[in-house]
Amino acid sequence: MFPGPRAIPYGISVYAFWISGAPYHNNASAAVIIRVTTRATIVDITVPPSQTPFLNNVTFTFEYTDLLRGSAITSILATNISFYRNETLVTLGDYSLTPSGTGFILSVDSEILGSGLGRYNLTIIINWNELSSPYYVDARTTTWVTVTTRTLSFALDPLDETPYGHYLNITFTLRDLALGTLVDGAIITFSAQAISLTLGVDYFITPLTGGQYLIEVNTTPFGAPGNFLFNLNIGWNPSTSPYYKSMKTIVLTGVISDLETTLLVEKDQVPVNWGSPANLVVYYRDLIWSNAISGALVEWESSVFGTGVFDSEFPLLSGNYSVSIDTSMHDAGTYIIPIRASKDNYETARAYITIVVQPLESDIVLIDPNVPVFPINRGAALLITIRLEDASTNPIDNIFVNLNGVHATVEGGGTYTLVYSGTPGVYTVTLPSDDTDATKRVPGSYNIIITASMRNYEPAASSFKILVLQSATAVRLTGNTKVDMSRTYTENVTVYVQIVLPDSGDAPFWNATVTWSVVGASGNGTFIHIGNGNFDAIKQPTNVGFGIWN
Repeated sequence: MFPGPRAIPYGISVYAFWISGAPYHNNASAAVIIRVTTRATIVDITVPPSQTPFLNNVTFTFEYTDLLRGSAITSILATNISFYRNETLVTLGDYSLTPSGTGFILSVDSEILGSGLGRYNLTIIINWNELSSPYYVDARTTTWVTVTTRTLSFALDPLDETPYGHYLNITFTLRDLALGTLVDGAIITFSAQAISLTLGVDYFITPLTGGQYLIEVNTTPFGAPGNFLFNLNIGWNPSTSPYYKSMKTIVLTGVISDLETTLLVEKDQVPVNWGSPANLVVYYRDLIWSNAISGALVEWESSVFGTGVFDSEFPLLSGNYSVSIDTSMHDAGTYIIPIRASKDNYETARAYITIVVQPLESDIVLIDPNVPVFPINRGAALLITIRLEDASTNPIDNIFVNLNGVHATVEGGGTYTLVYSGTPGVYTVTLPSDDTDATKRVPGSYNIIITASMRNYEPAASSFKILVLQSATAVRLTGNTKVDMSRTYTENVTVYVQIVLPDSGDAPFWNATVTWSVVGASGNGTFIHIGNGNFDAIKQPTNVGFGIWN
């Protein structure tokens, strides 16, 4: 075994001895000089470093290779390896070496390479202990790495529709794309594509904490609602760590909607007498600030009253609108009036007002009979005449009186309809005679109630009493009976009479006891009913004596 490599050669003597026999060669010898050298090696970058964002670790993989054998040398130690940045030795504690397969992975923080961005020369030198077998040659290799800017990530909060005249708020968050950490200090520029906006006047940019940024945009300069495009640029000071790369222009769409409004009513229910105008008042307001909205179109519509437009504002620029609706063309009742207010750049607002059209007062004036208690013979006909009046004693037109709407009801009896007489407000009826539902009742006092139902007027009622008297009767002489009759003293006198009811058309009446007597004498007797209200009685003159008798 030869000692380790030296700069000097080593001599070797070689001897050859002939053993015996032909052809009988001579012994011979020779001197040989042998030079033992180190083994050739190379440092091979198997995985070169890629472009690395500032603050990230630069990483690459290398192998120390025996060139003669073509195999990696794995017996080296970290102390045999030196790492240089731009020809400057890097302390072992500032980077890491990790065995990986037949090679090593070297990882170093980009800040160790330099405090900024740039392209760096990285050199690996392997120093083999020259006293150690198998006496490898020291080797070195160089690679390059570019430390680049870092990348931001952008997250936009939901961008809501903004009513015209309000501020459109744009809020977003910036993070380090690789680390996920929140990033403050970015340079924000903003513009609208459609119009020119002035920072500090038309819009404001406010950096918030925790990587958030707020842009407030006044929507009034846009002149009207609509969809508008905005350019958002996010950059970084190129001389400031950690050297973020500017983002490409972000195009945002902002939706400016009509200004939110509300339509208030002075009264949600308006009571009014029929025939009088219903006065409606509404207030058109900005929902957010309650500002008056002037110059609007305020309309009302109704399936009953039709449609119309509210009058001009009062006072001017107040946002207050009024209208009067004529109620005389329709009947009393409850009506809901939808109202709609609109104006350019403002939301259409709606409201509802209920009009309660109340019927007018009415009254019944008794014309005939016109006394509180009216006496009447039992079974007699009764004429009733009344007058319908309003609160001002004016007659109520017959067009408002319901068909068969005026009635007279007898207490415990019938109901009879009064008819229009042709004279405004006057209605009449005759209760028939000999009617058991009318006056042909048990003698006594009975209420008669008069009622009237009408459109657009309150129902009216009045009453009076009738005092039903006993039925009137009459005695009529019948047959050959006369007022003046002559008979001889011994001749009997037969008297024939019929009992009738004059108020019942002289109807015969037989439910009676009929007697006779002689004035100034003691003679008397009883008639006998012979049928159909007819009675007779036989008088004997001898009972009363001679003379003229009543």
